[in-house]
Amino acid sequence: MKLLVTAILALVLAGTVVSSDLAFGPDHSFLWNQFNAFQVIDSFALVTSDFGLASLKLDAFSGTFDPKNHLLLGNQALDVNISGALATVTTSSGLAYFVDLSQLPELTLIGQADLGTTVFDMVLVSSDLYLACGFDGLRHYRLEGGNDLVFVDSSLAPVHCTQVEVEGADLIVLDDYNGVLRFRPSPTSIGPVQDEILVPRRAMSFSLMGDMVILPLVGKDLVYRGTFDGGGMLVDSTRLTVVPDQVFAIDTFLVAIDLGGRVMEVASTQSDSRVLVVLPFSLELTLTGDTYSVEGAPHLALVSRKNSLLSYNLRNITDGNQPRSVYAHPGQIRALGFHRDRLATGGDLNPLETYAIDGEMSPVFDAALLSLTGATSVIDAGSFLIAHFGSISQVQTLSVSNNSITRIAYLAAATPPGGMKYYPYPNSDTAAMLLMIDHTGIDILGVNSRGLIRRAGFARAVDNILSAVVIDTTLLIATDQKQILYFHIFPSFRVLYKGSVSSVGLLTHMVNTGMQRNPTGGLEPGIILGFDGNQMYEVYLGSMGVPRVSLLGTLPIAVTSSAIGPFTLYTIGPMGVCVFDLGNFFPRLLRYGGYGGSLVAYGDSVLATSDGTAIHLYSNRDGTITFTPVEEPTSIAAPTGYLLPNYPNPFNPRTTIDFDVPRFGRVEIDVFDILGRQVATLFEGPASLGVHSVTWDGTDSEGRRVASGVYFYRMTMDDFSESRKMILLK
Repeated sequence: MKLLVTAILALVLAGTVVSSDLAFGPDHSFLWNQFNAFQVIDSFALVTSDFGLASLKLDAFSGTFDPKNHLLLGNQALDVNISGALATVTTSSGLAYFVDLSQLPELTLIGQADLGTTVFDMVLVSSDLYLACGFDGLRHYRLEGGNDLVFVDSSLAPVHCTQVEVEGADLIVLDDYNGVLRFRPSPTSIGPVQDEILVPRRAMSFSLMGDMVILPLVGKDLVYRGTFDGGGMLVDSTRLTVVPDQVFAIDTFLVAIDLGGRVMEVASTQSDSRVLVVLPFSLELTLTGDTYSVEGAPHLALVSRKNSLLSYNLRNITDGNQPRSVYAHPGQIRALGFHRDRLATGGDLNPLETYAIDGEMSPVFDAALLSLTGATSVIDAGSFLIAHFGSISQVQTLSVSNNSITRIAYLAAATPPGGMKYYPYPNSDTAAMLLMIDHTGIDILGVNSRGLIRRAGFARAVDNILSAVVIDTTLLIATDQKQILYFHIFPSFRVLYKGSVSSVGLLTHMVNTGMQRNPTGGLEPGIILGFDGNQMYEVYLGSMGVPRVSLLGTLPIAVTSSAIGPFTLYTIGPMGVCVFDLGNFFPRLLRYGGYGGSLVAYGDSVLATSDGTAIHLYSNRDGTITFTPVEEPTSIAAPTGYLLPNYPNPFNPRTTIDFDVPRFGRVEIDVFDILGRQVATLFEGPASLGVHSVTWDGTDSEGRRVASGVYFYRMTMDDFSESRKMILLK
């Protein structure tokens, strides 16, 4: 989530007062996954994520969707609605963004508007915006200048308006209490109802299949078909095997999805043919997706938070049929680093890839190791790249050149939960040492100048290891019992335990800043910095080699990882990035902001960060990292509090929500369903400065269990409101 700061926050480090920028955003973002919505337009698709809107191109040969362009938006993008060459993107904050699609795959932001009401659906036709506003009916606005909404008129003919689509010159509107209405609007008026299809039970949605309107019923296993020919009437009905949460229609197929039962039913509209498909429990499905055709074959793509896009070929579907992943980068990003001026990245379901960064800060694909996925870490080792692959429990040294990645050597090694750390080590005849940090031990590997790997030593701790760092011939290990263990490192990389000291904090991350230039131009040995959330410490080795820990100061945002640049330290945490100057003996905070995450890397004057769902690039080619504003046609009011991601997500049966309060005030945390209806209030009242937590157990305000599906939680404080998405699975 983007950090927006409205007041000056001060930090005193080494006597320097530091203030933040006001609005932050990367120069470029790419490799998105964990989509919120998916819509197909011709041979392209649009997807929304927490970081905005992306265009994908369908490759008819491979059947996959490849990412082409990304449009960063200042708010969490939820849904996208396509009308001709225009797309309307709704967000968690109630803002709508309007995007020009006339030059796909290019995406051009042309405006935004604050909708100011609960909106269930919308459609933009030229400059006319029609909103489905529940009991407030159908509203008609004119969009002027890309940002200004001018009210034109409204209609209360729909009792509860939840869906609106455009079909030729007509508006088709769902009144989920009564049925479907057809309007033929003019530039000055919605006009009267032309035709209506009355439904004896509540319909959850509608789909258009040729001249037929498909209407699944709320909580029923029944689907109606109706037509507007002859004034509007029901033609027939289809009894389903499942009670669907959503229904799709394409070609001659009707697809009903029961998310709670994890069953999909595919029914033919021309025969009694039915196929039931059990959805794998490994899939984290939401209720969004779209139909499309590949070489005449109808397909259904569903959004999965874990696998991004999963597709079924409806023509060849059988019982037990498994979906196919049709997105090029479906899994979480786990590895991020630079090597030979290239960005290297990999993850759960993604191959290890390298990219060059061009003059416009855009990534240019260079090479991929297609035979392997599941990289958990990558490290620049000078003439070669070191990567760990959790999928095969191996650490490998790799040679990277233009358009190719080849393996030099490998060694069996379990996935290190604490990650890998690499240290060139001149005191040994081996070129470098590699730390594989486990829960209660550190496996020490030697890597020679040819890239060959060997096991060299092992350091054991009684308690859980939080972090480790090497300085000269000393290995320091911080544990969860606020202890720092110190070991002597021999040239062979064997280690000898020397002792332990108490630490004033839980040092979840430690970093050796390396040799840095002092104010007089000379070089100074690096210092060890430790971080406990937003507390920064120095870990100093005294004359006897015994570590001492001292507090340097409090940072405005927490730290989980770091990267070293020329005389600069970059840290990252859940709320953003900090940039420190290392040229003055002690680190001096220069600026902070950007997107939060857990991965950070620096190389070739480029800072790269990731939260696992996207990679963000910040330019340092002019010598200064600037957190530039995300592209916006107009300014957006900055929030005064921060709503953090819930965990776990998806969840069953309960999840925890953290929220950060910047000052004493009244706060409300509410839960809403996908239709915008309030489900429960988790917190309401005064809250003190700091981070607070609430838990939701999947029940409504009456204590009743709610159904599986997508829900939203919202934090409200003063004039600020922020929402996030969560998924309840049963």
